[in-house]
Amino acid sequence: MGFIPIILTMGGAILLFFMAVHQSMIAKKNAILRLQAAIFDGFRVFGANLSLEPAISPGVVDQIDEGFRTLNAKADAKNNAQFEAKVKIPYRDMKVTIDQYNRLVKKKPYSFVAKAMGHRAIGK
Repeated sequence: MGFIPIILTMGGAILLFFMAVHQSMIAKKNAILRLQAAIFDGFRVFGANLSLEPAISPGVVDQIDEGFRTLNAKADAKNNAQFEAKVKIPYRDMKVTIDQYNRLVKKKPYSFVAKAMGHRAIGK
C-alpha cells in the first residue's frame, strides 16, 4: 500500500508534464500558422504571387524565405513602412518562433514528449 500512492503521484506528474509540453508545442505551431497567414497577406499587398496556404512544412518556409528575399530586394520595398509592418515584422517573428520550436523539440526532456506526441523539427 505504500508504493501505490507514490506511483500514482509520479504517473500524474509525468502525465501533467506531457500535457503541458504538448500544449506549448501546439501553441507555437498555431503562432507559426498565424504569422504565415499574415506574411501571405503582406505578400499579396506587394504583388508577390505565392499560391500557398499556411502549413507547418519546410517547403512552405523555404518559399516564404524566397518570397521575402525577392520583395526585400526591390528598391521600393526597402524604405516602405508598410512593408516593414506587413511583411518584415511577421517574417522576423515567424523565424524566431520556428527557432524556439526547434530548440524545444531538440532539448532533452522535451524531446521525449515531442517524439511520443509526433512533433518534429521544422526546416533545416
